[in-house]
Amino acid sequence: MQSIKLPDYEAMFSVTESRVAKPLLDFELACLASAAGAEEFVEVYGPLIKAQSPDVCATYFASWIGRLCAAVAYAMWHDRLDLQLMPEGVFIQMEESPRGAAISFRLACLEPVPLPVEPDAEKERILEGLASFFGQTIRPVVEAVSAAGGVSPGAVWALMGSGLHYMLDKWRSEETDMEMKARLEAVADILLQRLPPEAFGRPGNPFQLKFRLTQNLKKDGQVRLKPSCCLAYKTNTGHGYCFTCPKLSEEEREARRGAAALA
Repeated sequence: MQSIKLPDYEAMFSVTESRVAKPLLDFELACLASAAGAEEFVEVYGPLIKAQSPDVCATYFASWIGRLCAAVAYAMWHDRLDLQLMPEGVFIQMEESPRGAAISFRLACLEPVPLPVEPDAEKERILEGLASFFGQTIRPVVEAVSAAGGVSPGAVWALMGSGLHYMLDKWRSEETDMEMKARLEAVADILLQRLPPEAFGRPGNPFQLKFRLTQNLKKDGQVRLKPSCCLAYKTNTGHGYCFTCPKLSEEEREARRGAAALA
């Protein structure tokens, strides 16, 4: 059976087959899909990220679970594989790292299946695979963790979508092979446009985001504003509001640009 290069996936997406030596937390996604499991996760996760309130756990979780979603999309376009990840057998684990507590995803039963060779059959399999992944594996977890944190699932989906758009742009900028570029765009079209709303439990595909742009901190280009606030300012870390936070005014962003220029 064809396999993926897990060291690459670990570096890019924090996806591994290894159990961390001293986990700060270790939850199976199937557990997080239940109200009790999600509430326990938020209770354990909150102090580890110095959250001042439960809602921060849901928004921070969005950025991490988005990495798992990116890994599934990457496997389809780059390695031509459907990872077939289900809530059972996927564990979210956390350990201390030099940059603070870090989450990774442990795949206990990884059995990737090659995509069909015929182009139309391949696209249909990608559509079916992504719809199943988001509908059966991710949606129950997003809804349960959002409820436990007291935030809208739409905000969590939007933050995940923002991360996926970033990864797609990164892959576009790095890929030079024209055939691989075409494959990437085919997968991106399915991910961002063709997935049915019922896979997300939303009125539409939450990854169809329209971004606002602003001049970046160094004034040498533009960056996207986040579609919703990640609530980093509600942690005891001194982080404050992100430069791309939609809650910041343009006057506040300009003040930060000025301070950066003087630094």
